[in-house]
Amino acid sequence: MTDRIYGFDIIRLVFFHAIFIFHLSLMMFYTTEIASSRFSSFSYAFESYARTFSSGGFVVIFLTCLLMGFSESRILSKLKLFGFMIAAWLVFQLILAPAYNSPVGWDVYPLILVTVGICLVMKLISDRLVYLLSIAGFVMLWIPFWEFRSLVMPMSEPLQNVLGFVDCNLKEADEWPILPWAGICWMSYGVGLKVGKMWKTKPVSLRLSPIELIIWISLLALSSVNYGPMYKVSLGNEFSCAMYRFPPLVFWSHFIWPLFFIRISLDVRVQDYLSRLSISKAISSLTMSRCFWLSYFVAYIYTFVLGELYQYGLKISYDSIYYSLPLILLLGFSLSELTANVLERVGRKLIKNYGKKKADDQVLI
Repeated sequence: MTDRIYGFDIIRLVFFHAIFIFHLSLMMFYTTEIASSRFSSFSYAFESYARTFSSGGFVVIFLTCLLMGFSESRILSKLKLFGFMIAAWLVFQLILAPAYNSPVGWDVYPLILVTVGICLVMKLISDRLVYLLSIAGFVMLWIPFWEFRSLVMPMSEPLQNVLGFVDCNLKEADEWPILPWAGICWMSYGVGLKVGKMWKTKPVSLRLSPIELIIWISLLALSSVNYGPMYKVSLGNEFSCAMYRFPPLVFWSHFIWPLFFIRISLDVRVQDYLSRLSISKAISSLTMSRCFWLSYFVAYIYTFVLGELYQYGLKISYDSIYYSLPLILLLGFSLSELTANVLERVGRKLIKNYGKKKADDQVLI
């Protein structure tokens, strides 16, 4: 059976669009709670879509770390990805550090580097240690660390931001603090390691049983009690604080829904059905599916550039620029996919030429 799980690619595409809209919102709106829905009904549709899938960041990082544990790729492949993430993070410093008035712009890239790096070290010792770390990660996601700021030793505000002890009270703060969000990486990596072994040896064991389905449906029904706050999350410069500091029960009430669809994507019957659909294969062939973090990086740069152009447009034509929002959203995502595709092709060609040159050198020697 192929290691390409079509359901994962579809889920990631759906949530990536929401992430793109939120990133564009952050770059455009520097004031508190300016919603694109106030400008046109078409913009309202985009905003409603993003709000519906506002847990996109959590879903993407969960799938990323799950797939790292799932695939037993060579350490060299992981080092290449790590190298790219380090380079991307350095570029992000130019944007994030000034925005947060911090010496270090902490974001999703360093979080993945640190947490997955620890998982790889644990795996060298024993898979059992990875599973224990996964359980610890699950527990961490139930702890609101920002509420215990008074209990920790005195430290600078930037360090409190990175560690996750800042209760920012809707003040801008670094995204993806280590606590508790290292937990989502550790939990998903351990799940990926276990599921990967089952997928390769006995995929039929991943079929959803009637009892498990009843449990999922019960959890989804219970989640409705605390469902909704993520849809109403503040936009603009309050977003980064609010999104990462919801009460744990609110977080899980929203996150349980994409987890359910991730789970059923692992059912061999769902995989077999999706493998026969042309649209599933088309989505899996996108650069965003094959090189997600390259696409994420390119999209973020485009949102930054488009946001700056938008701010410039406000100075020239304050009223009419608002109606360009739908065009900016459509143009930005299309440009991101196209640019990422070109960069991927160039990168593969350079690697291929380098490998050929190295082989020629060895012959000459």
